[in-house]
Amino acid sequence: MQVLGSLHSHAVNHLGQHAVDCVPDISEKYFENGRTLVVSLSANNMSKQDEEIDAMAESVQLDMLAQMNTGDALLRRLHLALRWPIAVYCTAEEVIKRDPRDWDTRNSDKHGSYVLFVRHQNGILNTVNKHMQQLESLSAWNSRANFVVVVDDYYTEDKDQMLKDIFKECWKWNVFNLVILLPVTRTSTYTSVGVYTWYPYRLPFGRCGELHQVFHMNTCLSTASKKGRYLNNSPIFDQKIPNNLNGCPFRVATLKFHPFIIYDNYTLDGSEIRLISNLADKMNVSLKLRVSLSSERKGQQLSNGTWTGLRGELIYGSSDMIFGHILTNLDDHLLFDDTIVYSSDKFTWFIARADAYPRWLSMARVFTPKLWIVLLISIPVAAFVMKWLSRKRSVELWSYAKSVFAFWAALLCIGADMPYSTPLRIFFLSWVMFSLAVNTVFQTYVTSYLVDPGLQHQIDSAEELYGSNSVFAFPGTIDKFFTKQFLDNLKPRIRADPVVCLDYVANKDNFATVAGRKLVEYFSEDLAKRGSKHEIFRFREDLFQLSTVMLLPKGNPLHELVNKILFRTCEAGLVDKFYKDIIIENQIKAGIIEISALIDEYIPLSLSHLQASFLFLFLGLGISSVVLLLEKSLRRK
Repeated sequence: MQVLGSLHSHAVNHLGQHAVDCVPDISEKYFENGRTLVVSLSANNMSKQDEEIDAMAESVQLDMLAQMNTGDALLRRLHLALRWPIAVYCTAEEVIKRDPRDWDTRNSDKHGSYVLFVRHQNGILNTVNKHMQQLESLSAWNSRANFVVVVDDYYTEDKDQMLKDIFKECWKWNVFNLVILLPVTRTSTYTSVGVYTWYPYRLPFGRCGELHQVFHMNTCLSTASKKGRYLNNSPIFDQKIPNNLNGCPFRVATLKFHPFIIYDNYTLDGSEIRLISNLADKMNVSLKLRVSLSSERKGQQLSNGTWTGLRGELIYGSSDMIFGHILTNLDDHLLFDDTIVYSSDKFTWFIARADAYPRWLSMARVFTPKLWIVLLISIPVAAFVMKWLSRKRSVELWSYAKSVFAFWAALLCIGADMPYSTPLRIFFLSWVMFSLAVNTVFQTYVTSYLVDPGLQHQIDSAEELYGSNSVFAFPGTIDKFFTKQFLDNLKPRIRADPVVCLDYVANKDNFATVAGRKLVEYFSEDLAKRGSKHEIFRFREDLFQLSTVMLLPKGNPLHELVNKILFRTCEAGLVDKFYKDIIIENQIKAGIIEISALIDEYIPLSLSHLQASFLFLFLGLGISSVVLLLEKSLRRK
């Protein structure tokens, strides 16, 4: 076994035989195997004048020898169990407070259990406080572990009040899986040790974390023949936090962030509002929900050490939990207790959709320019061949002009003069078949282009975007998910709220933003309702995926209960349902979707759809008019 820390002879208090007898039985039954067991001893902090030390040296030496023998006996029994790594610590006068963000990546172990020894002669509350300060400064501190506090003296005064004081002091450090071993009776034949605990949310012992009554749950007896025998088999460490909190107040803070938290005109809704309402209902708590409208939003730590926003409310104890599409990150994980991931969102680039082609180009875009040129050239070429055949292989004479008009008419599916000789008929029939194929393709696609003329070139890759003259706009809260080199390349850059950035993309030219798909899906309907300048285009490839959590203060006793209910809610698919319901309701309000039975399956063509048809009509009329005028003027001459 590995022993961490050091045990000094002057720092070990006298441990009664009752501790040696009662603690090992509890540890073997309730301390998790393989997890570190911490034994915390009170330092012998005897402040004496120099002249008193010599007079008491002999008695102190004898007392210390007895303390060492008893402490060694306890540690020996714990080590011989071969179940846990054991760390031994002594309380110190000055404790250096640990920065929770100093993450030791070499060891992620969390303590599994604690045994604390205190003596009321040294000041029981002061001693317990020093124990907690010392242990809390350790990187492996775990307030949810099993705690055993052994009072090493007999307490003849108000025992009940002393026990309450210990429980209250430990509750300040979020320690609730706690039992106290207190000597009750000692005779020449036996020693009686009381086992005490309390329940923060179960009457009559506690109500909403407020201590009302200490529970004497068991008694440990030690006799000459039997050591550490408990009077009953009731569990020492049972469930301290019930699933039903009986209407206790639960303070929760959030912020306005559509579609997750919708707070407009005193109407409170949103997918996460519905989630937190479901959570409060299952916990049976009185939800005290507050929507923060401050500019700090989720908050951060300032240079002077103070905290702002929602995170500041957790740090200063104003709220029991915060939520509002909080993205997982290492700093929050180290400073707070984050819940399980209940939602994820994919982040990618969003830019303005490319402009549509003019409708007057609809008919011309059925074929590519090269194909149009080939078709136009094929008519005079075919006419030349027709004229040559009429001279060489047929008695029927077809002029070049007549051939051009005939082939042009056949291509347009208009009646034309028919040749009579066999060679001309065969060649003309082949042209008719060619014209039929071209017309079929043209008529198949021309309607589609009239209805939807299509879009011009769309930037749809990161390489194209970075090489364009775009202005990048996205909030600084997601900077931590990019490298510094990547951010340096995104210039010019505007930092703004995600909704403001989306508005820039929709109503201004050459703007790009990084946002979550869920956020854009909700606001795209709102932008369409307001008549934005551009539609928003999403890149096919995502930059990254981020997960959403709620935050509680570090060590909060309700953390496991919240996680359990969130897990069941996610497994039932309710989180996704809450979000989809909000999106559908917003689409109906915006008029984006309608009842399926009322949706027409056809699109009536309007004048704007037929711009190309009228363009070619007027173009033909114009050319005809010009030719007519030229003929008239030439005849007069």
